[in-house]
Parts: sequence; structure tokens; C-alpha cells
Amino acid sequence: MQRLKRRYRPDSAAWVHHGNRGRPMPWAVSLPQKQWILTLARGKYQGFNNCHLAEKLRDEENLPLSRETVRRILRATSDFRPLPRCFDLARCLSLRYQRVVAADHTLTLGGHSIALPPLLTKSHCS
Repeated sequence: MQRLKRRYRPDSAAWVHHGNRGRPMPWAVSLPQKQWILTLARGKYQGFNNCHLAEKLRDEENLPLSRETVRRILRATSDFRPLPRCFDLARCLSLRYQRVVAADHTLTLGGHSIALPPLLTKSHCS
């Protein structure tokens, strides 16, 4: 209580704020790590779900991240967002609309970008 009394300033409310306000969290994932995770998710671990990707990052890449942290990092980019509930995939893929699938397996329709899984070759199918 004595520390609060010493910091008290009647002309502002800044004395109430915590001392760590505005500082980054020490456990936060850094920007280079986030970019590395996105690179791995787009390349080496393409097609993995959030849980499997988190396990591979922990085991193979020595990045101990939770599934939710991996999901948050992937969802921050438009590449890994799920389709909106109201999005009509049958309408999008119907013949009355002509769309081109980009080299990164994305399709754009009405402002929405859809990440399509790459086609498996016969060597992968059994």
C-alpha cells in the first residue's frame, strides 16, 4: 500500500498502470520464429493439422509450442484460414464461374481466398 501511496498523482491515472505495461511478454514467440514456423508449415510440413504440426515442431525442430499457439500463428495469415460458414463451395467450383488456381494452390472468389490441398500423385495413393 505504501508503494501505491508514493506513486499516487491526483492529476493523472498513469500511477495505477502496471510497470510492465507496453513491454513485450518474455514468453512471446518472436517474429523470426513465426516466419520460420510459416515457412515450415508451407513447405516441409504442408498439409499437417495444427496438433500434428505442433508435435513435429516440438520433436523435429525443437520449438516447444502449444497447438493453440501454432493455430494462432497460422490463422494470422490468410493462407491457413478455414472457409467461412456462409461460403458456398459448390457455387465457387461450379462451371458458371471460371477461376484459375494459382501456383500456391489458392483460388480467389468474391474477395475470399481458398487454400486448396495439392493433388496427390499416384505414388502417394495406395
